[in-house]
Amino acid sequence: MLALILYFPVLLTMFLGLSFHNTVAVIEGFLGIKSSFVRTPKYNIVGRMRATVDNAQKIPISNSLLIEGFLALIFAAALVMGVVVQNYGFLVFHLMLAVGFGTVFVVSWRER
Repeated sequence: MLALILYFPVLLTMFLGLSFHNTVAVIEGFLGIKSSFVRTPKYNIVGRMRATVDNAQKIPISNSLLIEGFLALIFAAALVMGVVVQNYGFLVFHLMLAVGFGTVFVVSWRER
């Protein structure tokens, strides 16, 4: 039970990081916008070994990826600004948002 309580801030941080992506998905669904579903490329996977494919294509950078990176920078700047002006009221919240958006940005960038 104690482990679950200790992991809750990590879970909340990841949920905050996914909030923009989920918001875009809900709005697209509500408006009936057909979004492109990009399937992951399949390789000849045998056990833990994987044969690479020469013609693997990179996914282009999307606007939402750039916005997530921008949000990570905004909340990191808000974190620094809060420390500079000695206003610690939102310190933990800004830290969680900066780490959450930053993690989603880095993971999305690496999968690109």
